[in-house]
Amino acid sequence: LNLEHKILSYEGNKAILTPSEFKILKFFFENQKRVVSREEIMERFEINNEKSVNVAINRLNHKINFILENVRGIGYKLK
Repeated sequence: LNLEHKILSYEGNKAILTPSEFKILKFFFENQKRVVSREEIMERFEINNEKSVNVAINRLNHKINFILENVRGIGYKLK
C-alpha cells in the first residue's frame, strides 16, 4: 500500500484508489490480524447503512482481486 500516492500493488496488479477506498483499505491493513465488523466500518467512516459498506467492499475487491474476505455474519478481513 503506497500511502503517498494512494496506490495498492497486489499480486502484480496496481489499483488507484479513491480517497474513501484508500481510507477503508488502510484501516484493514492497520487491523489485518482480525475481522472488522460492518458496524465498526460504519462507525469509523460515518457510513449510514450496511448496503453502503457492502458497495465499498465490493468496489475494493473488484479493483484488487478480492483482497478482502467476507466472514459470514461477522464482517471482513484481509486475505
